Amino acid sequence: DPTSANGLIAAWRGKRYEDRFTYIYLLLWQDLASSHAFFTSEAYREFNHVVQPALNGRKIFWQQHALVGQSELDDITHLKSIVDSPCIEVALTKVVEGGVSGYYRAFRSTISRILDDDPGCDGWWISPQVENPQHQILMINWKSVDVRHSSTFLWILKHNLMLVLGPS
Repeated sequence: DPTSANGLIAAWRGKRYEDRFTYIYLLLWQDLASSHAFFTSEAYREFNHVVQPALNGRKIFWQQHALVGQSELDDITHLKSIVDSPCIEVALTKVVEGGVSGYYRAFRSTISRILDDDPGCDGWWISPQVENPQHQILMINWKSVDVRHSSTFLWILKHNLMLVLGPS
């Protein structure tokens, strides 16, 4: 079980909304070395062996890493607003090469305000992916899946992004 690994600070587990048989783990490690130590350990081999029969041929993917505390957008306060959520939306945004600073400028000036003002949103966190800093991992804490689907956030976000970043 990954939740007992050395260097693990916190863990969250939930089911993917679109596929109730898929579990999603959010693991907060002390550092990247602790994460790698677990995934190359005997404990992980044993965990993997135990869960394989339930996977029915599906693979386990541990592929999205992000750093905490690199800016005010990915600080521990924002992350804590996510981990106890009943509904976390995880989005991987692929920003064009060289466009990350503009993306964060738009996020700070517009998107964060939209999320903060949305009554269905109880928090958010965003950080560049360690594997490719052009990719951004955004997590949003929604009160429920129904609230997320009825939120005006997506409509407002689309129109504000077009105003801030230009037409697609």
